[in-house]
Amino acid sequence: MIVVDNGSEDGSFAAASQCFPAYIYLSNGRNLGFAAGMNSGVRLALARGAEWAWLFNNDAEAEEDTLEKLMW
Repeated sequence: MIVVDNGSEDGSFAAASQCFPAYIYLSNGRNLGFAAGMNSGVRLALARGAEWAWLFNNDAEAEEDTLEKLMW
């Protein structure tokens, strides 16, 4: 799991990294816009050997088995 911060200013990025330390965190430093923000996370995932990327915005909700259905 890669969590990308796209310029948030509410402390949520730091809080998430403390609550979920096993995740990988990437800060863009400023808001690059949706596409550029997501692309920075995809580039990191690919550099770490990922074959797939699921782009998921923080205000989205998915059914419990959504990722499983996407993969199969």
